[in-house]
Amino acid sequence: DLAYPTLKIAIEYEGEHHLRDPEQWARDIRRHERLAELGWVVIRVTKRDVFAEPRAFVERVRRAIRSRAV
Repeated sequence: DLAYPTLKIAIEYEGEHHLRDPEQWARDIRRHERLAELGWVVIRVTKRDVFAEPRAFVERVRRAIRSRAV
């Protein structure tokens, strides 16, 4: 959904519809596994992360960036 390709950081928004659709959920899991195999950090977020706890969400992204900034 959002990526920092040079840092290999992906942010995946997990909408509620993904949980209700078994095919979509399976695709999401496979995509996450492929990214991890390629060395990407994948940050998975939900509506709550973005709207109810945005500071914590931003901090998670910052930590990931710091971990990749060498």
